[in-house]
Amino acid sequence: MIRWQCTTMAGASCSEEEPGSQSVALQHKAMAGEAFAREDYVTASTLYCKALAALRHDTPPPSALSAAGPNAHASLIVILHSNIAECSLRTANFTTAVRHAQQALSLDPTHEKSVRRLALAREQLATTDPDPGENEEEAEEEEEE
Repeated sequence: MIRWQCTTMAGASCSEEEPGSQSVALQHKAMAGEAFAREDYVTASTLYCKALAALRHDTPPPSALSAAGPNAHASLIVILHSNIAECSLRTANFTTAVRHAQQALSLDPTHEKSVRRLALAREQLATTDPDPGENEEEAEEEEEE
């Protein structure tokens, strides 16, 4: 059994969802799309995550998906991860955006939206904290004083 675990922007795990199926995943995806249209990105992300969890019983491991070529499950998983990345970008949760864009690209390296979202998230991470180690050193220096 494959365990698709997805951590939402709020830190909640969606791995304990009801029994999975593609129809349940599509229902969650549709509700997520409605939340996204309302600009409720946290709810949308949570619902996209639930859609991923609903697929976990039906989907072969990612390596098998790549070897098998394009299929509906793999395409849906790519879209869900990419959509979570977009929600994360819109809420300035850039680390989560990077992680989900990378997961989408691990299944479909040519997925244009995921490529763009990954680049945007990395750019924002570099802009908001160009040298993460520098801030840690400054904090340590302040504590020592």
